[in-house]
Amino acid sequence: MKFKLSDYGYPLEIWNLYRFLQKSNGYTREQLVDYQNKKLNAIIEHAYSHVPYYRELFEKNQLKPPDIQTVEDLVKIPVLAKETVRERFDDLIADNAIRYKPYLNRTSGSTGTPLKFMQDKNVSIARFAFFWHIWRSAGYRPYLKWAQIDGMFEPDDDSIWRYDLQMNSLQISAYSLNEQNCKKILKKISTFRPKIVRGFPSALYVLAQASENLNFDIQFKPKSVITYSEQLYPFQRELINKVFGCPVYNIYSMWEAVCLIAECASGSQHQYMEFSVMELLDKNNSPVQKGESGEITATSFYNYAMPFIRYKTGDLATLAEDSCSCGRAHVIVKDMDGRKDDSIITPEGNRISRLSRVFRNTDGYNYAQVRQVSEKEIVVLLVPNDKFQENTTDQLKQELQKRLGTSLKIEFRLVDDIEPLPNGKRRLVVNDWIRTDEE
Repeated sequence: MKFKLSDYGYPLEIWNLYRFLQKSNGYTREQLVDYQNKKLNAIIEHAYSHVPYYRELFEKNQLKPPDIQTVEDLVKIPVLAKETVRERFDDLIADNAIRYKPYLNRTSGSTGTPLKFMQDKNVSIARFAFFWHIWRSAGYRPYLKWAQIDGMFEPDDDSIWRYDLQMNSLQISAYSLNEQNCKKILKKISTFRPKIVRGFPSALYVLAQASENLNFDIQFKPKSVITYSEQLYPFQRELINKVFGCPVYNIYSMWEAVCLIAECASGSQHQYMEFSVMELLDKNNSPVQKGESGEITATSFYNYAMPFIRYKTGDLATLAEDSCSCGRAHVIVKDMDGRKDDSIITPEGNRISRLSRVFRNTDGYNYAQVRQVSEKEIVVLLVPNDKFQENTTDQLKQELQKRLGTSLKIEFRLVDDIEPLPNGKRRLVVNDWIRTDEE
């Protein structure tokens, strides 16, 4: 998660929420649910009173705010799909949104579905406070030196890293991880000596592999490694832990800010109940049983400019049967199964797995998928919509080449649909060239 300068504009609100999270560490499950119910009542009342879409939805289903008293009552409300957010964007904005200092945000999501939405100062405050709280358990303190390797920074003029003075961090591009660049990056971070290392699991794993292959001994020991945005596999965790010599903490979140799951020092994945209500639903939008995989569907407590109530994320998870030995009473997630995109391998040897930012700012299609069909060719499937223009593919090609280089042939194909996997997800990246039958 990257913070903007404007996020620092609410110090008192951030501090108060952070202090509350320190206190709620000791809450029982009943206390956490009571807190959820209070926050839920407030957002439901607001949505009904000020958001045209929800007023219409409630009336259509003969509902009033008093009908939604507890988290168990949420099943009375139809789910919110990404397609609905795109189609009813204006109707989902609160008529008093201006009082919450709204701003536009965008994401492609992990499945290549472009989406824009409004957020507000409450989301900024919550992001800051919750991540401060979570990172603190991994050893972070304000202005502590850290390194980050992900897709937020795109290479420019052969530069593969930048220093962010505001955050006291070394920002490293995850788009150019060939052997030569990995060696440079390893040397750079060894000189920089960050206390925290953050990044995509795949990028950190490639870097850890390079350290092993090059017999490069990292000359520092960080407090922790924090991973996010992708599935963290056990083999990746094992090697990252070995190379960096510190605990690895994994975090699940999304730009829509409807759900937050973070790993504690005991190794459990906590769904932060103070952040939102999370449901796991089957393909018929019915709750799954414990031990069964379901789609993460969540209701945020903090976005008053554009409330997301029972928002379907497209990501899958399974709940754990047990509580956590750390003592916190959050819902515990056993398995995550939602961000397992394949990698594109360039002729130069770069392995690139996160291409979602390519598709963030394009409105001309509903779905996209990048498929590597040979060593030197990728095919981009697009399901166009009525905003598709002749230059849409040109824009996408330019964005792809920024990350993949120009040695790969890129072919675009317009299709009626992209067939989903059995779990219902449409992968953004599929590598047919190296794919095995293990899927």
